[in-house]
Parts: sequence; structure tokens; C-alpha cells
Amino acid sequence: MQFARNHISSKCHVHTDFWKGYCDFKSVFTKHETVNHQDSYVSKTGVNTNQIESVWKHIRRTWTSRIK
Repeated sequence: MQFARNHISSKCHVHTDFWKGYCDFKSVFTKHETVNHQDSYVSKTGVNTNQIESVWKHIRRTWTSRIK
């Protein structure tokens, strides 16, 4: 939570999954919406985490290619 407060503006519109570590985000950020991946990858209101998951995928690829 402290990392998020230090690096993300409280005025940001934040999308996350249902991980319990994000439960306090509603008290910090102007708008916090979630998607429950057990139900769907996109919520009924269009919330998703596809973009950030794509970023992490590319980061993992970069790191694993450097390790080999």
C-alpha cells in the first residue's frame, strides 16, 4: 500500500483484480474498480487488467532471455 501511495497519484482511476492486497485502494484513490477473474477477465462495467498483464509478460520475457 505504501508503494502505491508513493508512486500513484490519489487522483488516478485504478483498475485491479480481487487480490486482498488491493482492498484498501478505495480509501486512497479517487476511483478504484475491480474485476473478479474467477468470474470473467472483463467486468460487466468493462474493467480489466489486460494492459498491465501484457506489460508484465514483456518484462518477464526480457528478464528470462537475459538469464539464458
